[in-house]
Amino acid sequence: MLKETTPIIRRKKIVVQDLDNELLVYDLKANKAFCLNETSALVFGFCRGIKTVSEITAAMSAKLKTPVSEDLVWLALEELKKNDLLEDSDDLTDQFAGLTRREAVKKVGFASMIALPIVSSVVAPNAAMAQSGATLLVGQACTPGQCISGNCRSVNGGPSPACCAPTTNGNPTFGPGRLPGCYADAATCNTAAPLRCCSGSGTFTANGAGCPATGICSCNPY
Repeated sequence: MLKETTPIIRRKKIVVQDLDNELLVYDLKANKAFCLNETSALVFGFCRGIKTVSEITAAMSAKLKTPVSEDLVWLALEELKKNDLLEDSDDLTDQFAGLTRREAVKKVGFASMIALPIVSSVVAPNAAMAQSGATLLVGQACTPGQCISGNCRSVNGGPSPACCAPTTNGNPTFGPGRLPGCYADAATCNTAAPLRCCSGSGTFTANGAGCPATGICSCNPY
């Protein structure tokens, strides 16, 4: 029965790093990396093979102190399943069968008070780097050659280098792709970027994905 499904995350050949309200997940088997926004990260964290979908929904509602719909949890599970981050994912029935991704998002988004679940692909370290002895993850203090990502840089030219993550659009950051969370305006983005971006600057995009009433902050290339 659908409501008795107890999703469980993959544990083998997976490396997970907490980035504020987001998660960076390295799939060592497929040599891929993913960034989970806060909503997807919460669902991911509750998928331990113990809670049913309705129980995950209740736990998220309590955690966020706002009502969360089961459809939103199912949408997050579909994202995790699509990217092979769940065990026995074939047991999950598609709750949105017959709907396009846009239609499913629209269905959930109209009733949701929180950001829609997003799982974004980012550039993963290549096999040579993974086998070179590099062990440090994004945001950790480093010297050249220590970062799994291959990027050890100082923020805004500062004296303390840390591992950066190259993203799909070529903008290396201390959080893959965009910075965590939603930003009220360009001013808050401009305040955060020098502290979080390897380039020392960022670009604010109003009404960005997952932030319909505010916007997102993305690091500029260096």
